[in-house]
Amino acid sequence: MAVTISGSTGIANVDGSVSAPSTRGQDSNSGISYAADTIKFSTGGVERLAISNSGLSVGIIKTVHNYKTDTFSSTAEDAWTNITGVTLTNTPAATGNKHMGVFYLNFGREAHHTIVGFRVTRSIGGATASVIANSVAAGTSGGAANYQSQLHGLRAMYDVNGLMACAVSLYDAPSTTSECVYQVQFYSEQASTFYLNRSSSDATVSGRGTYQGILQEVSV
Repeated sequence: MAVTISGSTGIANVDGSVSAPSTRGQDSNSGISYAADTIKFSTGGVERLAISNSGLSVGIIKTVHNYKTDTFSSTAEDAWTNITGVTLTNTPAATGNKHMGVFYLNFGREAHHTIVGFRVTRSIGGATASVIANSVAAGTSGGAANYQSQLHGLRAMYDVNGLMACAVSLYDAPSTTSECVYQVQFYSEQASTFYLNRSSSDATVSGRGTYQGILQEVSV
């Protein structure tokens, strides 16, 4: 379809594509393209925002990935403790952008039937970290009530050969263009060593696991 100029209906442009938008400046892969009942906005050949007859669609600005194969252990008790190497970091492109992420954890415990909880903290520009999803649900007092309403409160495996898996998610509106660092912490109510990526016995029967983290910056 060619560009059409009509005194009755105005100017009709070609549709183009996300990688080659039909309305643009000197940058050939950044601009506006069209599809059925949809207007798409792209930069660098990537769709950032779409408006369809269903409304506004979120555009993914950036995806950050973190991967950890080595192990971590700690004997910390009754205190929130950082898990080394389990972080996701991004610098938002605009103050209105949001972060969505998930941490996939494999862990073991020295003693079976012990309780362990997880939560995520966020620091901006190196400042003191604050807790994401910090509300506390009604219930009994003590550590359990404080972390069950965070992201996860889990009862560990039956014996020292066990390897548990969980996913800890986050949704955050940092309202900044400074670097944001998201850190996973664990909390143990009993004196029992916490292990990441391995069981307590580290036996062949249980194998080992890996940690993966994925963070996406989105526009709304």
